[in-house]
Amino acid sequence: MKHKLLRLLLSLLPLQNTILFESKPDLSDNTKAVFDEMVRRGLNRKYKLVWLLHRHDTPLPEIKNVRYVYYDSLFRFWFRVTSKCLICCNSWVKPMHPKQHAFYLSHGTPIKS
Repeated sequence: MKHKLLRLLLSLLPLQNTILFESKPDLSDNTKAVFDEMVRRGLNRKYKLVWLLHRHDTPLPEIKNVRYVYYDSLFRFWFRVTSKCLICCNSWVKPMHPKQHAFYLSHGTPIKS
């Protein structure tokens, strides 16, 4: 019952033009391949691309309309709730809004090459 109430409340928040990415290690694996292709196609002009990071010492490339958020940040929750799409490959990032789309790119799938 508590989860249903929370989902109902979260459904009142509007989704943003944001795509949330997760991988471990940070900026790697299948998620990174999808991210790189989206940037190559210019989707970062239409969507804000946000990476959830585990480590504070990860070197971060500067790319227009890309934001980096750490797991220990409160902004993590905001982006998990308001992003239209969640893309992950190591830790399942469960949708928190009923209209979100989530893609789990299993670490072993061959799309990296």
